[in-house]
Amino acid sequence: MSDHFLMHFRESETESAKRLDGFAKRSSQSGRMVLTAFLTPREVEIATIMAVRHQVELLSFGGYPHAERQRVIFYPYAEHMVEPNNEYFDIVCLKLVSASREPVRHQDYLGSMLGMGIERNQTGDIAIANELGIAYVFVTRQMALYFIDHYTHAGKIPVQAEALEATPDLSGAHVKLEERRFTLKSLRLDAFVASAFGHSRTDAAQLIKSGKVQLNFSVCDDITEGVGVGDVVSMRGAGRVRILTVEENPRSGRQFVSIGKYS
Repeated sequence: MSDHFLMHFRESETESAKRLDGFAKRSSQSGRMVLTAFLTPREVEIATIMAVRHQVELLSFGGYPHAERQRVIFYPYAEHMVEPNNEYFDIVCLKLVSASREPVRHQDYLGSMLGMGIERNQTGDIAIANELGIAYVFVTRQMALYFIDHYTHAGKIPVQAEALEATPDLSGAHVKLEERRFTLKSLRLDAFVASAFGHSRTDAAQLIKSGKVQLNFSVCDDITEGVGVGDVVSMRGAGRVRILTVEENPRSGRQFVSIGKYS
C-alpha cells in the first residue's frame, strides 16, 4: 500500500497516522470494532481522517463530557453503537486523594505517573476537583489495578488511588489557566515560544529544532510555523499554554497576544 497519504501530515505525526490508518483498515477489512489507547486531540483528528479514508465510523470518548484525551472506536457502518460510556470504552475512573487534602498540581500528578513507567496513552485526563486534595484520572482498564497498587505519591505528597464505579459530575473541575498578555511582531512559532516561555529568540529556535516543542500535541521543529487563536503550545519541562486571543495594532503592526498557561 502506498504511503502517499502521509504527505498531508507533519513528519512528527507520521507514526501516529500510520498506526491509526492501520486500526481503521483493520476495522474495515474485518468488519469488527477496533479500540485505540487514549489519543491527543490532534490524534483524534487524524483518526477521523482515517475513518473516512477506510469508510468506517468513529466514536470517541474520554470518560466524561468534553474530555481532552479520548479513546477511539473504529467500527463498520452496519454496526450498532450504544451511548458512549466507560464500560464500552474500557475506561476506569480513579479518585486520587492526597494526604491531609494537600493541594497537588496537575504536573505533579502527571510527572509521578510517567515516573512509574506508565505510558501516556494509557491514561486520559487528570481532572482537578474544586475540593482540595482531590483529583480524578481516567485510565485503561488493564492499567487500573497496577495504578492503584503502585501510585502512592504525586510529587512528594502521599496519594491514595481508588477505582470508582461511576464517574462523578466533573462540570466544576475546570482547567485553571494563568492568563498573560504580550506583544509580538510576528506570529511565528519561535517568536511565540520565546515570549510565552521566557527565552531569547535564539534559544527558542534551538529548543524547537531539538524537538522539545509541541504545537497542538505534535512535535513541531519548524521555527517558521505560524500560530493562532486556539493553538496549544507546550515545551518539555516548561508546561503548556493556549492562545486565547490575538489582536493587531494597526499603527505598529504588532500583535497583542493573550495566553493561558495550564497550572
